[in-house]
Amino acid sequence: MSDQHDVRRLACALPETTDSGDHFRVGGKLFVWFYPERVHPKKPRVINREVAVVAVPSLEDKGALIAGDPETFFTTSHYDGYKAVLVRLARLRVGQLRDLIRAAWAAAAPPALRAGHDGALTPPAAAAGGARPGSRRRAGPRAASARARSRTGR
Repeated sequence: MSDQHDVRRLACALPETTDSGDHFRVGGKLFVWFYPERVHPKKPRVINREVAVVAVPSLEDKGALIAGDPETFFTTSHYDGYKAVLVRLARLRVGQLRDLIRAAWAAAAPPALRAGHDGALTPPAAAAGGARPGSRRRAGPRAASARARSRTGR
C-alpha cells in the first residue's frame, strides 16, 4: 500500500519536478499534492497526507477512475469540473501510484519536456485501474479516455 513518502519519492524522481512541501510541480503546474481538507467549517484547511490530489488528462479520465473504484478514487464539490482526482493512498499499490503520478506529470509538463521523456514515462497497460492478471481490460487514464471515445464514436 502507498503512503505520503511514496508520493514524494515518486514525484521527485520525475524530471524537473519542484517540491514545495505538500505540492509537486512541473513547468510551474501542479501535478500532485496532498489534500487540503476542510475539517471544520470556517476554519483553515488541514493537509491530509493520507489523500493525494492527482492531475488527470481529462474529466472523462477522472470519471472513469471514480466509476472503476469509488473506494480509492473520489472527488469533492471543490474539485468538480477540475481535472484532478482524489486518491486514498492506503488503497493503492505503489506501482499503481507510480503510474498515476507519471500520467499526472505528463498531463502537466510542457510539451517540449514531455516529448523528451515520453518513452520513459509511458505507464504499462495495467495502470491505475488495476486490471487483474489474465484480464483483457485496459486500465488507467489513457485507456479510460479511449473507452469514452469509442462509446461516443469519436
